[in-house]
Amino acid sequence: MRVRIVSFVISLLLLSACSSFAQQNGVDETDMHRHLKQWQSMGLQGYDLLYQKHCYCLSDHLRSIRMEIRKGEVAQALFVDTNSPVVKDIQLETISTFFELIDQAQKKSAHKIEVDYDSVYGYPKSINIDYHQRMVDDEIAFSNIKVVKK
Repeated sequence: MRVRIVSFVISLLLLSACSSFAQQNGVDETDMHRHLKQWQSMGLQGYDLLYQKHCYCLSDHLRSIRMEIRKGEVAQALFVDTNSPVVKDIQLETISTFFELIDQAQKKSAHKIEVDYDSVYGYPKSINIDYHQRMVDDEIAFSNIKVVKK
């Protein structure tokens, strides 16, 4: 009986420590899932998406992008500064891929995850992820994320 009580107390302490760690590092899976459901409930199939990526990447990857999303698919992607088409080797992000990125960072227990969500639509307005505290060049961020309904 005593062993069970000790085991129970240890389990509670470990859960408390994990919860505290998650809160210190900005990780809140329920918050992310709540915002994902909020975004999905909007049912937007046509909108424009603007964003800028920040990472240790080539300069074209850091340029602001405007995408037209129609029927849930990318119809067009342009660099904001020149209004020219985005080159093919640049990975285009969507609201779905932003949520996947946040989810994967949480599953990998990233050192720091900071997300600011839109209060009306639920999509992430900015994302800042640092996977490892003592590693350089592993950070990734997205800013100025905006959805414009069409």
